[in-house]
Amino acid sequence: MLIILVIIFSGEYTCPIKKYFGIGCPSCGLTRALKSLIHFRFRESFFYHPLLILIIPAIFFGVNTDKFPRQKKFINGYLIMTSILFVIVYLIRLHTNSIP
Repeated sequence: MLIILVIIFSGEYTCPIKKYFGIGCPSCGLTRALKSLIHFRFRESFFYHPLLILIIPAIFFGVNTDKFPRQKKFINGYLIMTSILFVIVYLIRLHTNSIP
C-alpha cells in the first residue's frame, strides 16, 4: 500500500483510462485534490474534484462497516447518496468538459 501511495504522489502516475481512451474517469482529479487538500489549498482541491470531502468518509465507512453495526442504515444511505452524487458530478463534468 505504501509503495502505491509513493508512486501516486511522486507525480509519475497518470490515469490509465484517460491515457488510453482520452476521456477522464469518474475519479480523475482525486489524487491532485488530495494533494491540494494536504497542502491546505482548499479551493484548488475543490476544483480538481468537488466530492473529495464526501469520499474520504465514504471510504472509511465502506472499509469499516462491521465496526458500526448500529449505524448500518445510515452508513448504507451515505454510501448510496455519495455514489449517486459521484455519478451526477461525473456526468456534469463530462457535459461541461471540465475534467482536469
